[in-house]
Parts: sequence; structure tokens; C-alpha cells
Amino acid sequence: MMREACNTYEANEFEALEPEEDPFFEKQEPILLGQAFYILEGLGYMMDNPRVLPIMATNNEIYGEMHINVVPCDENGNEDLDEEALPEDPMDLLEQELHFKVKISHISKLPADFCNNIYCEYKFYMDDTKYSTNVIHGKC
Repeated sequence: MMREACNTYEANEFEALEPEEDPFFEKQEPILLGQAFYILEGLGYMMDNPRVLPIMATNNEIYGEMHINVVPCDENGNEDLDEEALPEDPMDLLEQELHFKVKISHISKLPADFCNNIYCEYKFYMDDTKYSTNVIHGKC
């Protein structure tokens, strides 16, 4: 089977083949670079909380930094909240809707081997929904 695929590949003089016909085709799969954890404590006080988080790889090495902020807003995305409507105690927010924006400004200090087509995928504790940023194509 492999010999036949190689002969087909050579017979086409290395022209573009369909992926299922190309014996050397490998589907590009994302690689998990690492994880960063952001604590949402500031939202209990309706405050933003900008942070620079280390990106921890599975081998416990730091593979870069994520510059992130979670900003409270109203249901229309307006970040200028009425100061008088803000709760003094985070417990006052229980049973209420809470709107906020996740702002990832950039990622820095990545290893050169991992700087292609970068994106960030995240989810919230006890929520199975995954969110994803746009892919930054190319080497960055």
C-alpha cells in the first residue's frame, strides 16, 4: 500500500495531490503550549484586574507570559459602570447576572519554535463551554 502511494506520488512529479492520496500528508493539529490561570476575584468587587500570567507547560517550565484583563461591563458591553450601583459586598451579586469582557492584549516570551499561528482557548471553572481567540497567522 505504501509503495503504491509513493509510486503515485512520484508519477505525479510532486504535483499537489489530494490529502488522502498523499502518503506524506500530515494534518496540522494544534499543540498545547501550556496553561495559565486567572482568578476572577476582582469581579466580585466589579473591578478590572490586569495581570501578566506565566504560561506553564506540561513539563512545569514557563513557556511565556499572557497579558490579560477581565473587565466588568453592563449587558451592552459598556465598561463605564455607575459607581453608585456597584455593590460594597460581593455577596450582593449572588443570583444576579454578571457581564464582563476577557481582554487578552498579547502573549510574550514564547519559545521561537512555538510562535506560529498562535491562538488562545479558554473556559471558566465549572463551565464546559470553550471560548477561543482569533488565530494570529504566521510567525509572530
